Amino acid sequence: MDSPEQREMARQVGAALRAARKRHGIYTQVTASEAVGRSSEYVSRAENGTFNMSVWALLQLAHLYDVTPSALLEGIQLPE
Repeated sequence: MDSPEQREMARQVGAALRAARKRHGIYTQVTASEAVGRSSEYVSRAENGTFNMSVWALLQLAHLYDVTPSALLEGIQLPE
């Protein structure tokens, strides 16, 4: 991630992932990571917005949390 805008967008996606995980009753990143075959570090970094996660991982987590991928991206503004 190069720009501050990209970091902010990743942070927003991460916050949406964290909220969806908790709403779905999955209280730990370890539980989520085991369910989708990722490391807990991967889920942590995704939720903290410290890197751009893959689309595949976003789809896996959305499915696990029983939300649409678009719901996770709702409200995120592209930089102008």
